[in-house]
Amino acid sequence: MATRATVSLVPEPAARAHPNAQVRKKRNFLMAEIDFIAPHSLISSKEVSGTDVYNTAGEKLGSVDDILIDRVSGRSIYAVMSFGGFLGMGQNHHPLPWSTLKYDETKGGYVVNLDKKRLLAAPTYDRSVEFKWTPEFGREVDSYYDAPSYWQQEHAIA
Repeated sequence: MATRATVSLVPEPAARAHPNAQVRKKRNFLMAEIDFIAPHSLISSKEVSGTDVYNTAGEKLGSVDDILIDRVSGRSIYAVMSFGGFLGMGQNHHPLPWSTLKYDETKGGYVVNLDKKRLLAAPTYDRSVEFKWTPEFGREVDSYYDAPSYWQQEHAIA
């Protein structure tokens, strides 16, 4: 059985200075954005965990092991995908920007434009030890996948 470790988000020093009024304003704006989501598209994080991830060629790359969520907006920011290993041993854990994943109903899983060779070179971290997620690591992940960076946005506060 795989050992689970906790992932802690380390805020940038400037992020700690945001007044509560700005946070409430941003939260209300972001909550207003979700009014158009259809009820059938909502899913529990328990159901997402274990969902297979495929590349565009249809090859299974791994499965979703965890989800990192912005605590203010409630948006999913990263899916942590487990890749390789056997029975939880030797698995690599790759954070994928949520924006890179597209759900495919026919596959019953997520599709990402990524081949195995590129995945092997992607940013990863060891889940067997406590990992401190820093804004620098987040920017590295976002840059690697050429995804809009969560860490460049004003609302990226912890």
